Amino acid sequence: MAAPVYRPGVEHRAVYLPEGTWYDWWTGECYQGPTHILAHAPLETMPLYVRGGGIIAIAPVRQFVSEEPLESLKMRICPGSGEWTLYEDDGHSFEHEKGVWATTNYKVYLEGDKIIVEIAAREGQFLISEREVIVEVVAVGEQRFTDDGTVRRLTFG
Repeated sequence: MAAPVYRPGVEHRAVYLPEGTWYDWWTGECYQGPTHILAHAPLETMPLYVRGGGIIAIAPVRQFVSEEPLESLKMRICPGSGEWTLYEDDGHSFEHEKGVWATTNYKVYLEGDKIIVEIAAREGQFLISEREVIVEVVAVGEQRFTDDGTVRRLTFG
């Protein structure tokens, strides 16, 4: 959830966080909703909040989709329960209509005092080169692995 400032010179704004657990994107600070908070919002740092269990893919900046194969991918995950599917294709042809695409399912959940991240086997006909994947659980830590499309189960905490 983004909470931009609308007026020049304003550096704080009230933000309503609905029911659930929320994490500040920049600091990792945890909030329990529903609540109102006063967010520091300087021009260069828009307040952003992610619900617990949120899974966000972050890839390196590229000028266009097919510039080069994706050599690294970061998954930023907020503690909680959630699922997300990464969809990939070549980004420029209509081969996806013929089934040339790939999906990878990501799931995060709590198991006692541990945070579990399960990564399902990649499905589909689109071929993806091995790449480094960094899985970061906000305010907990990160793990890295070479993604070859096989099943992974990562434990944090």
